[in-house]
Amino acid sequence: MIRRLIRLHGERSDVRDRVTPHMFRHSVATYLLEEGVDIRYVQRLLGHRSISTTEIYTHVADAALKVRITERHPRRGIVGG
Repeated sequence: MIRRLIRLHGERSDVRDRVTPHMFRHSVATYLLEEGVDIRYVQRLLGHRSISTTEIYTHVADAALKVRITERHPRRGIVGG
């Protein structure tokens, strides 16, 4: 039923690509990692036994990673900031 509701709302919203529950799952997991949430929390949220499954499933964009590291670095005024 959830899959059907998501598909219908996607169609009504004139979204060109088909929208699926998996897309939401992937998007949320990626967003959480990009926002600095520990990968172990994301692993647990997704129900993965192996951390390597989570790493493959939720690749973090290099640009987002660089921004996050620069923001959190104790000497951010010196490092790219």
